[in-house]
Amino acid sequence: MPKNVEPVAGAHASTKLLASGPWSFRTFGYIILIFSLIMFLVLAIWCVEHGMPNADEGFYALSAQLVWKGQLPYRDFAYTQTPLLPYLQGAAMELIGFGARQQRWLNVFWSLSMLVGLGWYLIWTTRRPLLVGCIFMLWCGSLPLVYYSTIGKSYALTQLILVIAAWGLWLRRPWVALVWISFFGVLAVGCRLTSLPAVCVIYFGAAMQARQQKVAWLVVIGMPLVFALCMLGPFYAADPVNAYFWTWQYHTSSLLEKRPVWRVGFDTLLISPGLFTLMFVGVWVCRRKLRAATPFLWCLLAGMVGILANIVVPSLYAEYTVIFMPLLIIGITEIGGLFTGRTVYIAIAILTAATFGASVLKYPDLYAPSYLSRVDTAAAFLEKHTDRGAEVLTPIPEVALRAGRSHVPGFEMGCFSLTGEMSDQKAVSLGIRTYGQLLHLIESGEPAAIVFSFNEVWNFNWSVPSLILFNQASKEGVIKAIGKRYYVGYYNDYYIVCLRRK
Repeated sequence: MPKNVEPVAGAHASTKLLASGPWSFRTFGYIILIFSLIMFLVLAIWCVEHGMPNADEGFYALSAQLVWKGQLPYRDFAYTQTPLLPYLQGAAMELIGFGARQQRWLNVFWSLSMLVGLGWYLIWTTRRPLLVGCIFMLWCGSLPLVYYSTIGKSYALTQLILVIAAWGLWLRRPWVALVWISFFGVLAVGCRLTSLPAVCVIYFGAAMQARQQKVAWLVVIGMPLVFALCMLGPFYAADPVNAYFWTWQYHTSSLLEKRPVWRVGFDTLLISPGLFTLMFVGVWVCRRKLRAATPFLWCLLAGMVGILANIVVPSLYAEYTVIFMPLLIIGITEIGGLFTGRTVYIAIAILTAATFGASVLKYPDLYAPSYLSRVDTAAAFLEKHTDRGAEVLTPIPEVALRAGRSHVPGFEMGCFSLTGEMSDQKAVSLGIRTYGQLLHLIESGEPAAIVFSFNEVWNFNWSVPSLILFNQASKEGVIKAIGKRYYVGYYNDYYIVCLRRK
C-alpha cells in the first residue's frame, strides 16, 4: 500500500480508495472519460458523412427553414411532431445553414454537449471519475446510440433537454425545482411527444419533494399545465384541427403492422446490451440497498418507464428508446457506487467490448458510403440546371435544400406528403397532396425538376395517414407521367434528378 494512503476500515474500503485514494485512480478515471468522449466524436464524425440516410431527415431540416421564414407548423405546412424542435434547430441552422449535413453536425454538438455536461455533473456529485468514465464507455461504445444521436432527427436535442430537466431533481428549493422541470419538461415534450412518460416521472419525483416541504397541491399540479399552455398552446390555437391531426390522429390512424412487444424489446436491448446488463444486474444485486427517494433513482425510473412505454405503446421501432439512455446512465452511476472492489470495473470493461462487438455485428446497415457527398453532387447538378427560384418536386428534401431550390407547396413532409384516402380539399387543408394532384403536377410539367431516391419505398409510396403502400399500378402511373414530361439528367448511388423537357 502506498505510504501516503491510510487504511480504510469498513465494508466500503475499496470504494473509498477509488473515490479519494491515489492520484492515479482519479487520473485514470478522467483519462477513460476523455477517451470515451473522443471515441464518440470519432464515431459521430464518421456517421455524419457515412451514416445511413433516414426518411425523416429531409423534412426536419426543411421544417426548420420554413419556421425561420415565418411559417407556422400545422397552419402553414404539415409537420408530424410537436412544434418546438424546428424553432430550436432552426435558430442554430440560421447561422450554419439549412441542410442534411448541417443538421447532423448540429446533432453531434447537442449530443457531445449532453455527454460533457452529464459527465462533469456526475463526477462532481459522486466523486467517482473512474466509475463515471467506465459507464460512459458503455454509451459511447454503442454504434446505434452514436448513430441515432447524430442523424437529423429529434433524438439528440430531446435527450439533452431531458438531462437538463432531470437536473432539477437536485435543486433544493421546491419552487425552483418545479419551475425548472416544468419548463424543460415541456420543452422536451415540445420536441418529441414520446418523451412524456419520462418527463412525468421526473416531475413526480420533484412533486413528492415539494409536497414534503408543504407546497400546495394547486401549485404542484398547475405549474406544468401553465408552461404547457404558454409554450405549446399558441400552435394548437392557430389551427386546432390540423394540430390535432398531425400530432395525434396521424399516428393513431397509421395501419403500420405493430411488431411483437418481445421483438421490439429484444432489439432495444441490442442497442446497448452492456448498459442494460449493468442496469438489470445492478438493480437485482443492490435492490435492498437502493434508496428510492434519491434523484439518481428517479432518473433511473424515468428512463425505464420511458423505454417501456415506447416499446409497448407504438411497438414499432427500438430507436424510439434512444432518448432515455442518458437517464439510465444517471441511475446506473448510483448503483455502481454501491459495489465494492474492482469487480465492477472489470465487468464494465467486458460489457463495453461486448456492446461494441454486438453493434458491429447487429447493425452493419448503418453504413452508407459517402452518403452526403452524393447529396452534394446531385445538388450541384440540380443547381446548375435550374433557375434560382425554380420549384422542385421531391420526396427527399435534402437535395433541393442543398441546391438552394424551393419545394412544391404541399410536399414539405417529403415522402409522407401524399394521400390516396382523402378528397383534394381535405388534403390541401392539411398541407398535403392527393395522388391525382401529384399526377397533374407531373403531367403539366409545373416543377422545374423532380428528384427521386433509389430507395423505391421513399418515392411517394405511402398513403397518409394509414401509411399503406400504393399499388403497383399507381407507381407505374407516376413513372409513365414522368417519362412524358421529364428526362433523367443525372443519377448516382442514391438519387435520380429528372429535368423538364423543353
